[in-house]
Amino acid sequence: MESSDNSAEQLKRTDLAGLSVLIAEDEAIVAMGLVDVVEEAGGEVIGPFATVSACLECIKTQNPDLAILDLRLEDGESLCVASELVEKAVPVVFHSGHMANQEWQAHDGTVLYCAKPCPTSEMTETLLAAASQR
Repeated sequence: MESSDNSAEQLKRTDLAGLSVLIAEDEAIVAMGLVDVVEEAGGEVIGPFATVSACLECIKTQNPDLAILDLRLEDGESLCVASELVEKAVPVVFHSGHMANQEWQAHDGTVLYCAKPCPTSEMTETLLAAASQR
């Protein structure tokens, strides 16, 4: 008889195929690296956006499946973007060197955190974990 742990393992995603990922990052080189991570995992990129205002405008008309947000963008902090996305049940991965993971632990697991800089493999694993929550 198989344990329930095996069935939980089967629910974990192995790629981002069919999922759209909003990227908010104001450093062009970092943004392009995140685009590569998402595309290599099979996901579709929305963005990248360098400003909070561009992100907010985007999510008025588009519904991403996941989001990667740098905390500090060109025109301010992305916390309001994260809040809007969480309200829509969109998992968020903060990718920042400016905040502690504990700042978002109050959420129900829809917000994850990768400290900058992080290896590509860590970002991929975090995105897959976020995607598995959907």
